[in-house]
Amino acid sequence: GSSCNSLYKSLTSKIKRILHKAYITDALTELYNRNKFDEDIKNIIKPRVILVNIDRFKHFNDYFGVEF
Repeated sequence: GSSCNSLYKSLTSKIKRILHKAYITDALTELYNRNKFDEDIKNIIKPRVILVNIDRFKHFNDYFGVEF
C-alpha cells in the first residue's frame, strides 16, 4: 500500500533525474550540451512581446521594407 507508493515515487524521481542528466550532458565527455544551454536561456530570457506604434508607417516601410 503506502510503502509501495512511496517506493514508486522515489524510484520515479531517481529515474527522472537520471534521464534529465542524460538529456543535458554529452555521454562521452559528460559536459553540458545544447539542451542544457537551451534550458538555461529559457530561464534567463523570458519571451516578450514588443508592440511599436509607427505614425508614418508607409514612409517607414518604403525606406526599410522589402522590395518585391
